[in-house]
Amino acid sequence: MPSTATHSGQHHWWTSSPSGRGTASILSSCLITILLCCWNAVCPNVPALSDSKWNQFHDKVTLAMIALLGPEFLLGVAAGQYSSAKRSAKAFQKAKIKDWSLTHAFYADMGGHIDWPCVEKRDIDDKNKADGLARLIRSRFITIIQAVWFFANTVARAFQGLAITTLELTALSFIVIMFGTSICWMHKPADVTVPTILQSRVTLEHIHLDASLSNYQWFHTPLDFAGREECQLSKLWAYYTHILRILHLPVYSRPITVKPRDRIPSDTWLQTDLPREFLSAPFILGFCITLISAWNFYFPTPIERLLWRIATGFFMAGGVISGGWLMLTEHLVRKHRMKKKTSSSDTVLPSVEQDKRSRSVAEKLRNISTPLDPELKVHLSILIPMTIGCAIYCILRLYIWVEDIIGLRDLPPSAFKTVEWTKYIPHF
Repeated sequence: MPSTATHSGQHHWWTSSPSGRGTASILSSCLITILLCCWNAVCPNVPALSDSKWNQFHDKVTLAMIALLGPEFLLGVAAGQYSSAKRSAKAFQKAKIKDWSLTHAFYADMGGHIDWPCVEKRDIDDKNKADGLARLIRSRFITIIQAVWFFANTVARAFQGLAITTLELTALSFIVIMFGTSICWMHKPADVTVPTILQSRVTLEHIHLDASLSNYQWFHTPLDFAGREECQLSKLWAYYTHILRILHLPVYSRPITVKPRDRIPSDTWLQTDLPREFLSAPFILGFCITLISAWNFYFPTPIERLLWRIATGFFMAGGVISGGWLMLTEHLVRKHRMKKKTSSSDTVLPSVEQDKRSRSVAEKLRNISTPLDPELKVHLSILIPMTIGCAIYCILRLYIWVEDIIGLRDLPPSAFKTVEWTKYIPHF
């Protein structure tokens, strides 16, 4: 990448593009690339039967907004869902049950439900509006072309020593990480609007009796006991979105107003296993390196360069530290949960009234869900440092967006030169 620490030219608040690149072309190209990446990479879950087209659009916007907040967050959502699908497929394989593919697992996890073995993969593919190669060619062809062209153009500028703007690096970072997101959701059915309706052959009372449940209080569905385990990221996300609703800022996560739940929210965080962590790591690393490569770029003022270094350095270090911390705490929590299960013969969840008794200030901070769901209790050792880190992240992320725009007011002259592609064409 070209390094331009000083710049002797005059300040240009707006540069036209009669015969080369201009401010408008840089801005439009980058924003189009970012928006295409965010919109076409997302893959919402199955909506409720009562959901309108607007509700379905809202779910897709929610995932796109997560990407705009931090594209690595959306990769985390996708990697968790991919991990859950792999665990499901592995469990069926271990039980020597055939014909349970990753597509089946994704479809079940996203709220489509499965009446196994009646529902075949081709039935799910029929619901999938953009499966396999069709998804690649039809719905994402324009995005792929734009991303490849943008990537090639940015790399060529670096090789030819032409200045690259921070906005272009931000767009490039979205391309890198959205590619990883698309890999994680490759087998997830896209734009499925109608779930498969199942008819239970036994009553819920009979199921609870067979499971030896006593004083059972459920919060999502009567089948919570069958495998509801909230990971730390899921608890934190529920905590923060609840705060936003209290502040009347429901930016993320469309609330569920019925009980039992009639859908699985699209922004559901599931536990990521180690192989998927390793799959995500190169893309997150590429995302951070892309932004941090502007370390010695020209900035209009020294303070802007310093803030960029602080922000990108924080993204790099914060990702490693927070990821390691969450993995450690998740391991300890799971170990404690398994120990608790083996020491108790019955599955008993505390009632809401029990959880309300003599709650200390610390206890109230751990759980702000309504009603008080014991599965959403967050340990203060996780909540406090992650909340501080997330607040800093959001502030620095906002700075990145602001700097991307205001940085266009004063660019080196070479930022407006176009790539000479003839240099790469063989001459005979």
